[in-house]
Amino acid sequence: MADLGVLLSSSGRRVELLDLIRAAMTDLGVDGRVVAADAVATSPAAHLADAAVVLPRATAVEYPGALLEAVARHGIGLVVPTIDTELPVLAGLRDQLRGAGAHALVSGPLTVDIAGDKRRTARHLAAHGLPSPRQWSADEARAEAPSLPYPVIVKPAAGSASVGVRTAADAAQLVAGLGDTDVVQALVPGAEYTVDVWVDMGRAVSVVPRRRIEVRAGEVSKGVTERREDVADLARAVAESLPDADGPLTVQIMRDGGDHDGDLTVLEINARLGGGYPLSVHAGAATLRWAVQRALGRPREPERLAWDADVLMLRYDRSVIV
Repeated sequence: MADLGVLLSSSGRRVELLDLIRAAMTDLGVDGRVVAADAVATSPAAHLADAAVVLPRATAVEYPGALLEAVARHGIGLVVPTIDTELPVLAGLRDQLRGAGAHALVSGPLTVDIAGDKRRTARHLAAHGLPSPRQWSADEARAEAPSLPYPVIVKPAAGSASVGVRTAADAAQLVAGLGDTDVVQALVPGAEYTVDVWVDMGRAVSVVPRRRIEVRAGEVSKGVTERREDVADLARAVAESLPDADGPLTVQIMRDGGDHDGDLTVLEINARLGGGYPLSVHAGAATLRWAVQRALGRPREPERLAWDADVLMLRYDRSVIV
C-alpha cells in the first residue's frame, strides 16, 4: 500500500476539504495522513488532522524555510494551498519541493502572477479577447469620477475573499477611501458562477460550473452545480489561455441571460482550490483523486470526467471542542 503525507496549508476552517483529501486517499488504497498547517494553533482543522504544525504567515520572510522544514519533518508528498498569499511562494518553491519529494498543488509563477493582481488579470483577458468588466486604476477613477457609470465596484488589486470590496453609488463615495492600489470596475449584472477547472499539460480536462446562491464573508455558503455549456466553454478558454496553468483553478464568471446562452463576463481567476470546491467533489469531480495520483507519480484516470448537475450545497457551522 502506498504511503502519502499531505500538508493542508492555512488550514483554518477547511475541515471539509481535509475530510475529502482523506476520502480520496482511502478510495485509492493509499495509507495517507493529513497534516494541518496554520499560523495559529487554534485552527479547527489542526485539531481534526492527523498532525498539526504552526507556520509563519505566508508573507513572512521565515515562511519558505519553515515550510520546507515541515515538509521534510512530516514526510510530505503533497502540499495543498488554500489562500492566495501562499501561491507566489509555493510557485517559487516548486523545484525545491520536488527535490524534497513533494508536489505543490499550484500553477507556475506566470499564472499565479496574472491571477493574483486584478490589473494583470484584466490585461491578460483583454489581450486574449476574453470578456471582462471595464476597469479603471485609482488615478483614472479619480480623474474620471464624475462620469463613471455608477454604481461601481472598488476592490484591492491584490485582494481576495472579498476583503476591502465595496460599492460606490456616486463620485463622493468612490473617492472617499480610494487607495492607490485599488481598482474600480463596472458593476456587472447576472448570476455569478464559480467554475472549478483542472488543467493538465495545458488542457482543461475537468470543468464544473457552480452557481453562487448565497455568499458569506466572501465565500459561498449556498451553491448548486449547473450544466451551463456557455459558462464552461468560457472558463475553459480562460484556463487554457494562461501561460503555465497546472492543476486547480477557479474562474469567476457573471452570466446575464435566461436558459439559452447569455452575456458572459469574467470577473476573476484564482490559481487554487476555491472555498466552495467541496461541492464539485460531491458532484463527482475526480480532481482530488488526480492530485493524490500525481503526488504518487501515478497517471490520471482519464475516464473519470462525469459529474452531476443540480447538486445543492448548503453550508453550516460546527464546533470543535478541545
